[in-house]
Amino acid sequence: MPDGMNEFLWFALGVFSYRIVSGILQYGNLSILFEEQLNHILKLLHILSEDLDKSLEMKYDVMRDAGISEEKIKNVKENDNQLFKIWREMTIARIITHWPKLYKKLIQFSNWREAIVQLQKAKKKLL
Repeated sequence: MPDGMNEFLWFALGVFSYRIVSGILQYGNLSILFEEQLNHILKLLHILSEDLDKSLEMKYDVMRDAGISEEKIKNVKENDNQLFKIWREMTIARIITHWPKLYKKLIQFSNWREAIVQLQKAKKKLL
């Protein structure tokens, strides 16, 4: 073996192992960041959903106070509930669709109900 070849091989092995270890550490750190971001997004959506639900209840109270019949209020409520359900499911579908492919395994839900369950698990994990 030529002079210095042994040292060069150790150098190349060091560079190669550095790249592997730093890549693994970077992926781990980004996984933690993305998981945290996902939980914050779900928390924000949950709060938004609760606020929207309260706003709709206020809307129905105002409709009652305005003298609108219970039949019409019931119809509006059914329509609002359908739209609200579609909004929730579409929001979750968009999160899943637009989430980076490398970190999709962090998403362990496919609908609103499962997303809220994951959010509750994350809350218990923090406590």
